[in-house]
Amino acid sequence: MICAVFRKWLFVVGLWYVAGSALANSGAAGIYAIWYQGHDNILTLPYVVGGQVFAQWKDIERKEGVYDFSIIDRQLRAIDEKGLHATVQINGNLHPDYLYTKVPFLPVRIGGAQDARGTLMYWHNNYKDAYTDLLRAYAQHLKDSPYRALILGVRLNYNAIGTEQFHIRGMYRNASIWSRSAGTVSGVNWNLHVGQEYKKYILRTFIDLFSPELKVFVRNDIFAHDQVFVDDESSPLYSRDQRSKQHYTELLKKGGLYLFHTSSEIQPRNSQWGAQRYMSLRKYCRTGQTECYAESWTDADRRYSKYPSVDNMSRRQWLYWRLLSDLNMGISYIGVYYSDLKSAKNTEIATALEFAARYAGYHAKPAHSPGAWIAFREGDFLKGDYTFLMERLPGDRSKPLSSIGPSDQRFGVWARMVNEDDNIRLSVSEDFVRSVLGGNVKLRIVYFDKGSGDFDVSAFGRHRIVRLSGSGRWKEVHFSIPVMSGTDVSPLQRIELTATKGDVILHMLEVLRG
Repeated sequence: MICAVFRKWLFVVGLWYVAGSALANSGAAGIYAIWYQGHDNILTLPYVVGGQVFAQWKDIERKEGVYDFSIIDRQLRAIDEKGLHATVQINGNLHPDYLYTKVPFLPVRIGGAQDARGTLMYWHNNYKDAYTDLLRAYAQHLKDSPYRALILGVRLNYNAIGTEQFHIRGMYRNASIWSRSAGTVSGVNWNLHVGQEYKKYILRTFIDLFSPELKVFVRNDIFAHDQVFVDDESSPLYSRDQRSKQHYTELLKKGGLYLFHTSSEIQPRNSQWGAQRYMSLRKYCRTGQTECYAESWTDADRRYSKYPSVDNMSRRQWLYWRLLSDLNMGISYIGVYYSDLKSAKNTEIATALEFAARYAGYHAKPAHSPGAWIAFREGDFLKGDYTFLMERLPGDRSKPLSSIGPSDQRFGVWARMVNEDDNIRLSVSEDFVRSVLGGNVKLRIVYFDKGSGDFDVSAFGRHRIVRLSGSGRWKEVHFSIPVMSGTDVSPLQRIELTATKGDVILHMLEVLRG
């Protein structure tokens, strides 16, 4: 309650205004609960810092030009009472009835459209005008809201077909087959250029109406070099709009644009379209050029698992590696489904969420990060380890492995094996190391306890031997090391793991501050 009162005080004195790329809220990075409506108790989990506020367009505008944002206000109030943050979105799966008298429509549901009467011609001027009027009222309402300080940002939904789709199949592109009421002007035929122009118009409108007071989160696919669409004949269509890409990049660097991603999983599903989406996050989010939000395609129960290098995985493994992937990409705000959060009574899932909450938002802040880590892997379409202020140096002879150990432990989707007498050499961020000089660090190593060998850990001027006991399970070893002061930190950045007797299989090395 104190937190809620303080937020309202900030609002009254006008200190809520955010310019450029400054953080809207201190402490806003972390886990955001999504799709939990009716189960607000999930917001009390200790690692949840925010929730989701959403409404359908139809819920807001039941009569033309008359907007009722009470459904949004109720959700904001509930989140405010818990002292949390929120993302806000209006979805276009369901539209006001009056639009069907002013906009041509197809009596067929395409993509994410859920309206019983069919799909509206989103590129028609009357549709664009109606959506623009809604956005203008929506932006002003949030700017004037007493809960303004808790709003992390607004999600840019194109609301063309559903929330994100806009591609029209070839059989429906001719405007003459779309139904329209008397007096409604026909629209133009659809083509890829028409769709792209609509998206650019909506993006500009969001930025003009919401920025800089509110963050605007846009889907990361706008930065993909080749946007791919499959036509009716299963032939791919490619869009290479470099001028728009450059414009979006400039907005991003100026702090007028933030990215969000609703395709999180343990790795991208293909090397072309999927990997491009991930690489745009790596380029802009991980480097700290902007702030990013991500949520998965679905919950862990309905997980996609047909990855070439992975035989199968449990829900706890999928969720854990999905979170590692997000952190590796530089995601600050991690959306997690209610169905996954309510499973946190399972220790493996709860620990995975706590780990993600600990590191979210620190990928570009090594001097303040609670630690640094590396999760060993090779993967398929986005190859390489998942890293956080630490990297594996080239030249080792370690071998990638997958599907290792029991499925009731979260670690074994991927790993690397070091043969006897070989080693893995790591380098920790220089800025992180400088920030712990004269203090202590804690090393945490996760390894597969197979056989009866041992391995040596050399870090911060100390050596430790870890002996295997052959339990056939993943184990962790922890130990503290004092970090000496000095001006030359390069020797302290190096960590070596050497298989001194037998082979060793490794999942993670983590260095924790303190």
